[in-house]
Amino acid sequence: MKKLIVLLCFCLLLVGCGEEIDLENNIKVESDPLEVDVEAEEDPVDEVELSESCDDIIPFQFPPVNLEKVEHIDPLGDVIGNHVTPIDHQYYIGKEGFEGPITIEVYSPAAGNINNIQHMGEFALSGEGRDFYDDYHLVIDHGCGLQTIYIHIDQLNTVLIPNPPQPGDYNSFNIEVEAGDIIGWYGGSVDYNLVDENIELEYISPELYAGEPWKVHTPDPFPYFRDDIKQKLESLSLRRVEPYGGFIVYDVPETLAGNWFIENTNGYRGVNNDYWDTHIAIVYSNIDPDFIIVSLGDFNGEPQQFAVKGNSPDPAEVKVGEIVRYELTRKEFYRESTNERWMWGELADDIVLRGNDFVEGIVLFEVLPGEKLKVEIFPEGSQVNGFTGKEVLYER
Repeated sequence: MKKLIVLLCFCLLLVGCGEEIDLENNIKVESDPLEVDVEAEEDPVDEVELSESCDDIIPFQFPPVNLEKVEHIDPLGDVIGNHVTPIDHQYYIGKEGFEGPITIEVYSPAAGNINNIQHMGEFALSGEGRDFYDDYHLVIDHGCGLQTIYIHIDQLNTVLIPNPPQPGDYNSFNIEVEAGDIIGWYGGSVDYNLVDENIELEYISPELYAGEPWKVHTPDPFPYFRDDIKQKLESLSLRRVEPYGGFIVYDVPETLAGNWFIENTNGYRGVNNDYWDTHIAIVYSNIDPDFIIVSLGDFNGEPQQFAVKGNSPDPAEVKVGEIVRYELTRKEFYRESTNERWMWGELADDIVLRGNDFVEGIVLFEVLPGEKLKVEIFPEGSQVNGFTGKEVLYER
């Protein structure tokens, strides 16, 4: 079904799909994709220091995608399924939802070179309304230590990229692009993040992220865009407090808060294909930053995320030598203004999270000296009085 949609939308794009785009002769956007009456500021980036040689790159002159077709942005730092630790990319959700047609333009936000493309091939994702996905992972090197990364671009612009990889292949390229070039199109959702090698995030042990080394260089991308684009991005974000684009590091030294990995399992890399099953994160919602989330790589054999009954104690206040008992419940999204459930639909600026009343399990944590953590999980447990000798030691 998706192949039919791809072909149909590609044909529509050739003849006009709400916009005049000539793929054979015009791969560049002719006009600014934003209609925002805000004058751009000269100051390029808030609190981001770059060398003068990068002045022609920063600020980015185009958004990552056509924001007029985006309903909302899920900011950095979400935890979902096997994304047990806070996610290092944002999600740009189209106005027609997760099953929307493949008509949303993906732009190069600044000049650079496409240097890597992976054709991710067909793979199934259950519960999202599509039988299969067949899409691309793409990296643009902008120079000055800056890279743009997209995941799940549905259709590449084959005029710009005439020989994309075959399904399952990962190829190197050297394709020059300018700010505003259309890289491709997507429907539903696309992942976006910026890597800035000029900065390093404050993980307690950055070396534990050698499996995905870009994580330690992944800031909120919004400040890298010119001011009117930045304001539009912020207005679309589900997060209503700074940083509006989200963040991914919650490590607080000598406390419970942050990411943890089973001792001697190669940190983030793990020990098998299900690398996440050795991960735990005790963090806060990327949308409602007062809401505690316990993200477990292996709860009854599955990665799962939970609220904490009573939303207390604050993990950043649980110190070395303290034992905490968390009752685990399911998290639910609400509109604070109406007290009604929010189901990942329209953009809203008053989303709050709440835990329900049904306890699905209990977890015991004890923070140990030297950034170690003792953990024991009790699925469906209720009468838990202490560690039983089956606890597992985590590190960071």
